[in-house]
Amino acid sequence: MDKKIFKSYWHRKKDYQITPAEKVKRLILGDSHAVYGVYTEHRTPYTFNAAEISADLFTIFHIGKSCLAKFPHLEQIVCVYSPYFNGFNLSKCSEKWRCVCLRLALGVPLRKLPLRILSRIFRKMIINAWPDSYTGNAYGWVAPSDFWPTAIQRAEGHYRLATKYGKAELAYLSKLKELCEKTKKSLLVVFPPARKDYKEVIDNLMGGGTFFSPFMMSLAKISPF
Repeated sequence: MDKKIFKSYWHRKKDYQITPAEKVKRLILGDSHAVYGVYTEHRTPYTFNAAEISADLFTIFHIGKSCLAKFPHLEQIVCVYSPYFNGFNLSKCSEKWRCVCLRLALGVPLRKLPLRILSRIFRKMIINAWPDSYTGNAYGWVAPSDFWPTAIQRAEGHYRLATKYGKAELAYLSKLKELCEKTKKSLLVVFPPARKDYKEVIDNLMGGGTFFSPFMMSLAKISPF
């Protein structure tokens, strides 16, 4: 965790504070695919991008729940669904330190982490200190474009995450759906576009299956839309 990444979470908190809450009608949730892939500036109706890098469905649900309270005129939630969400648990991966940042900056509940991991994370936070300046950006992320020369490693890594912890994480998508139904908000689950080489690797790992079919089937069983 370097200083720039650490400070970005407090910059994100400021994004929420400077955004005119009464104007926001659409909310974007997701991980880095939504951070880099959804451009919200000057969108009508007003859209806030609340996606977070390396977010799992647990994080997405709690950020969505928080935003429903922050934005009184919210009408629609768009969840950009990445192919590894089915089995991805942020608190069990190499970037588990993000869980603490999300808790302190955005109020996302902290999943159980070993004390030795927590103490190591807090030591890094003390070293990196608090952000000393901020140039705000209303309506959330406006991220620069990025490009991966090869998708092989990314696709293989995402496939491993998708199958690592079974389908237990999908329960949080069901909770998000139930919350939207209770508050009468529209929920749209979107599969992001993927490059041809990325899809080819995933298809091969599935034994010749169709790119998103297993993820869609899992969704249909647990939380049909």
